[in-house]
Amino acid sequence: MFDPPRDHATWETLRVRLFELVIVFSVAVTYASFGYPEISGVFGGGRRDPVMLFVAPRGSEIAKALKLPVDADGKAIGPIEILAESQTMLAVLPVQQRSGQAVQIARGVVEGIGAVSDGR
Repeated sequence: MFDPPRDHATWETLRVRLFELVIVFSVAVTYASFGYPEISGVFGGGRRDPVMLFVAPRGSEIAKALKLPVDADGKAIGPIEILAESQTMLAVLPVQQRSGQAVQIARGVVEGIGAVSDGR
């Protein structure tokens, strides 16, 4: 079983260490919740910058079927956020739809990716 320390100095040390642990945990949670998401991914942060996907003609048809924003001439999809990527697909989410379901687009229909300036 647990045998608690008997002297006052040991209890005081434990109390101080516990308080320090609570402070460090609170700072880490605050940073993870409010700081990290606002730092650009270019600098190692968590903010995903919006992009435009330039697609082949077949890609605009797919984007319309997936209810993604397509420009007037059908050559670009966006603005969107790329959530994940692999050699064969991109998982994307429209910028206006911050919560909701992401969709996957085959890399074969994407001809290029361009940054979108959002004023930050």
